[in-house]
Amino acid sequence: MSDSSEYLNKRIAVLEEKLHREQRRCTLYQEMVEQARDLLQSVRLDGSFAFVNKAWRQVLGYTKEEIDNLNLFDIIDPGEHSHCRSLFNELLSGRKLQEIETVFRARNGKKIHVSGKVNCKFVDGQPTITLGIFRDISDRKLVQEERERLIIELKEALARVKTLSGLLPICSSCKNIRDDRGYWKRIESYIMAHSDADFSHGICPDCAVEKFPELYGTDRNKLVEIDRMNKNEE
Repeated sequence: MSDSSEYLNKRIAVLEEKLHREQRRCTLYQEMVEQARDLLQSVRLDGSFAFVNKAWRQVLGYTKEEIDNLNLFDIIDPGEHSHCRSLFNELLSGRKLQEIETVFRARNGKKIHVSGKVNCKFVDGQPTITLGIFRDISDRKLVQEERERLIIELKEALARVKTLSGLLPICSSCKNIRDDRGYWKRIESYIMAHSDADFSHGICPDCAVEKFPELYGTDRNKLVEIDRMNKNEE
């Protein structure tokens, strides 16, 4: 074998080994991407998907075959279309985007709140493909919405307490209360409208003796005892 042939064979062997190393490295990277917990996607300029990882498919519920026929805006919630289209165009123009939040729509219609970063790869100054990494923040959004709901309820409760703790104009004769619009209302109606209190009506011993002596007589002490017994039974 000539020296040139031996050199050529060695060179081929080196290149083959280098190629095998690159293939193993590429396979390792693919496995890492495929097993990542984040939602990874690569989108072409026309909006079709070049790649999505396993987590992406599981969360959105699509098969590999179905993804081939999907467009980016098929999986974005309709309410987010305008905003995301604007971001997509900005990305293709070369603008660097900060972390974004949007809403995906799964195959079963479920809304998936996501947060992540997207960038665009350029070749010779021209956009070629976009790469996105997202996290599913749906649970965090639910907690946030529940927190906001509780804050609203608390503010409403505090507003009711504040209303009842202020100065209340009350009639010295009939005991009606004047509201903030100048109307006089029965004290029960006013308190029920400004709190969660309910009323049950009875009659105290003094009023019973004064208003209905023919029914209750004039022995106040006896009426007080009867009233106490009724409370114990309740």
